[in-house]
Amino acid sequence: MMMTMFLVVGAVRVVVVVLAVVVATAMALGDQEGVDRLGSLGWESLAPSLHTHLAHRAVAGAFWSSEDVCLHSHKAFPFCEASQVLPLLVTGVGRSGTHHISNVLQLKGLDVCHEHICSDGSVAWTYAAVDPDNKYPWQGTGHEMKHHRFRHVFHLVRHPLRSIASLTTYLDDSWEFIGRHTPEVPGLATMEPILRRALVHWVTWNRMIQIYADQRFRTEDTPPSVICLAAGFNETICDVHSDHHAPRAPREHPTISWSDLAAVDAEFTKAAMILAREYGYEVEPGHDGGPHSNHHHHHDHHQQDPNEHSQSSNSTAKEDG
Repeated sequence: MMMTMFLVVGAVRVVVVVLAVVVATAMALGDQEGVDRLGSLGWESLAPSLHTHLAHRAVAGAFWSSEDVCLHSHKAFPFCEASQVLPLLVTGVGRSGTHHISNVLQLKGLDVCHEHICSDGSVAWTYAAVDPDNKYPWQGTGHEMKHHRFRHVFHLVRHPLRSIASLTTYLDDSWEFIGRHTPEVPGLATMEPILRRALVHWVTWNRMIQIYADQRFRTEDTPPSVICLAAGFNETICDVHSDHHAPRAPREHPTISWSDLAAVDAEFTKAAMILAREYGYEVEPGHDGGPHSNHHHHHDHHQQDPNEHSQSSNSTAKEDG
């Protein structure tokens, strides 16, 4: 009986090791079909060490393994083909304040549209990724992305606890697009619990954008006029109207803590904390605060937002998208 148990345990260990090697090999070789097939078996439980490695390196983008930078972004690099070069793209993870930014820029008289293309540019989380078929959700007729590129690409970030909590209210269309453009994380579009899905997306999407973005701004303490000026628009235009006149789009969602995130995925929570520190946010467990008052980063602006402090992990907050 004892010998039989040893044989069974040994066989299980061999299966786990073999699966880990196969998954790692498939990912290294870009064998997405093989990764998807193993992903349906529950890759993170079969090969936990691989999952740890994935948390450290996973980045979004359908062409993440390509060395052709033109496939990674809509940035107007001189050597990338473009049907038209527009002045500005503000992008980031969804629910990071993009709607408010686009509203204020429009009040200033700029033809900058939310989630589709206009003559002065766009504010859209979807345009962070390059879709080879130009199939982006919610584009208005006549304002579709058609191999456009942007002279300035700005990365907009929000405190991860606020942003991730709001992402849990995303609908299937958004997750389908995200999953399609995050092939290194098999099954992301349907990953459960949804809090884990939102966490993984926040990490991978932000990592993708910061590779090619010109500058980064925190939504809590960056007036839209600063973004307007950084994009090279006329100072007179950028000073038009208050930065706070545009309506915000309130959304209710449960507030969360770092402990909540660690409970669903410890490794990706560590990755999120690393990015949060890099972006100038407080990340101590149990502290849900906003930007560091003494943090210095040449892309960021540093005035703490008193409204960025969450209340309790089971309360409800309003999110402006």
